[in-house]
Amino acid sequence: MADRQAVTPWTLAEVAPVVGLSAAGIVKRFGSRQGVLLALSRRWIATIPQTPNGDLLPVEELRGWVAERFAPPHGNAQGLSQLIDDLVDEDLRRLLAEGWGLERAYLKALLGRCDLPGVKNPGVCAAILFDALNGAALRAAAEGSADLVSQTLDNLLEQWT
Repeated sequence: MADRQAVTPWTLAEVAPVVGLSAAGIVKRFGSRQGVLLALSRRWIATIPQTPNGDLLPVEELRGWVAERFAPPHGNAQGLSQLIDDLVDEDLRRLLAEGWGLERAYLKALLGRCDLPGVKNPGVCAAILFDALNGAALRAAAEGSADLVSQTLDNLLEQWT
């Protein structure tokens, strides 16, 4: 359920067995289908790193974050369907913007720690990187190429070196 695996619309009755609750239990806990989606969006936001962890070199941490963040189900056509759902709902759109803002802040902090001479303004470069990675994920979903996101990261890092 956390991965929102269905491309087609889903009902609480269909989700209930997957999460081990009855449809009535889901309604009691979340109120509605939208309540479930809002809870999932908040859960995603809570997983976004606030600062680099420092356990790895910043570039390696960046590579790991990109690999995890853009791995399926987030980096495929199913993710496009979920994005449309989020964009048409005001509350989900707000949470999406909040999460994306946190991701850009994390990227800014990582890029600020990287030894990349071409990164003169980590905030601007983080926005460019974020937009490029998401654009590459959209293109990868359309073209069915799993390597486009990592290639985009590699290309930008090479330009900034």
